[in-house]
Amino acid sequence: MKLVSLFSLLLITFAGGGEGVRMNEVQVLGTHNSYRTRPPEPLWGWLQKLPVTGAGDPRDLDYGHGPLPEQLGRGIRSVELDLYADPEGGRYVGRAGLKLAGGKEESLSGEARAELAAPGIKVLHLPDFDFGSQHLTFAGALVAVRQWSDAHPRHIPLIIHLETKTETMKVLPLPGLASAAPWDAAACGALDGEIDRVFPPSTGRVWTPDALRRDHGTLPEAIRVSGWPKLDDLRGKVLFVMEGVAVRAYLEADARLAGRRCFVYGEPGAAGTAFLLMNDAVRQREAIAARVAEGYLVRTRADSGTREARSGDTARREAAFASGAHIVSTDYPVPDARAGKETGWTDYAVTLPGGGLARLNPVTAAGRSGAVSED
Repeated sequence: MKLVSLFSLLLITFAGGGEGVRMNEVQVLGTHNSYRTRPPEPLWGWLQKLPVTGAGDPRDLDYGHGPLPEQLGRGIRSVELDLYADPEGGRYVGRAGLKLAGGKEESLSGEARAELAAPGIKVLHLPDFDFGSQHLTFAGALVAVRQWSDAHPRHIPLIIHLETKTETMKVLPLPGLASAAPWDAAACGALDGEIDRVFPPSTGRVWTPDALRRDHGTLPEAIRVSGWPKLDDLRGKVLFVMEGVAVRAYLEADARLAGRRCFVYGEPGAAGTAFLLMNDAVRQREAIAARVAEGYLVRTRADSGTREARSGDTARREAAFASGAHIVSTDYPVPDARAGKETGWTDYAVTLPGGGLARLNPVTAAGRSGAVSED
């Protein structure tokens, strides 16, 4: 271990009264829609000609990310995947939007087509129109995370945000559009099963709601009475947190999430809630700080769409860090490559104050000093 890393670790240990830093006493950087790539031409050009409406600005889709291992290598410690159930396989092979824009719907490679044709959960933003993904399947994304984790066994816990979706463009009167499969009990069981196949329970690599609850009645009770574990006890582990349309079905078997592989973003006080999603750091800054002080782990966003990257406005970014939210998510861990005076893009980017891959939380570890090392 390097001398500077040892010194940082000692600072944390003694600053915490000998207990060591805990999971809820750090703040990390995450990425939003971490798998996403821009749609191919000519679909991308066609999308950019759509009018700005109440449904959004097409320019907000003008971002993309590299493969998950590349992001983890840069210090990202939370990634987000949008998931669509596909129990029979083949629902999302089509690219009807690309054909509508004048391209070839059959633009997939043989390998990619086979991957999408096989049964299993798929990773994409919106079928037919916004399908670009660094990892086409949930299983493929999990393997990429596991391989990176295997190579970095001292990493602080990785938090994988899973947004479960059924959104499609089927409302349009166009032929060939994809329809989504429901997130029912079977689909929820399949999601846990895909996690178990890549991270077998016997390895202890996935830290689950059962591990937090222990012998307490609910997750909020466990947090209030026993608190979150030490960060060192969770090194090398992965946590999954679900939001979206599958949450209701996922909780039906047991409201406390007994036996489940994922946490959920829930409501404060609910039996299965340990994580909260509070994305508006400007409007919710004080509310976030209050929930953080209560022991919940909170995710917020430093930016939305491409607005901050085009304007250079950092107000939301600064509010996110100051709020004490544990996960600060961004589409810009590095500036947009097009940044410059004549392009309409700024050098806006989001990095942790002071640098590094994690810092002591300004709410739950206020007044303490030190750094978080993975050496």
